[in-house]
Amino acid sequence: MKKNSLFVLILITLITSCSKKSTVSTTPSAETALVGTYWKLIEIQGQPVDESKLSKPPFLLLNADGRLSTSAGCNTMMGGYTLKEPLGITFSPNMAATMMACPDMKMEDEFKAILTEVNNYAISGKYLSLSKNKMAPLARFEKAVQPK
Repeated sequence: MKKNSLFVLILITLITSCSKKSTVSTTPSAETALVGTYWKLIEIQGQPVDESKLSKPPFLLLNADGRLSTSAGCNTMMGGYTLKEPLGITFSPNMAATMMACPDMKMEDEFKAILTEVNNYAISGKYLSLSKNKMAPLARFEKAVQPK
């Protein structure tokens, strides 16, 4: 009887010590957080965006199919993007855009130029930074609720 009890005890100990506990990370990857999120433009070339001079909020929205829509506050641009590991991103150089007359084209032109230069991104909390060669951010965005 003692031999059977000892055998069962050893068997239980072996089974419980060999089992692995699986852990599932609930933290989304940077790519998951980037795609499908409505990002509101808050800073361009280190300067805060003054929305009072814009006809609509400037934003960036990357779709899962590799397409994007974006605006610098007047015209809407559409095009493609490519993600590269780790944290690399490039935007298509020839984006389609609406052709509305904007009161101030300076920021619009600056934003278009930035999108052709960007080659990496970083996400920190609710902020997205687009940079070239991991230098100072060319544009910064904040996660926001997409207007209807």
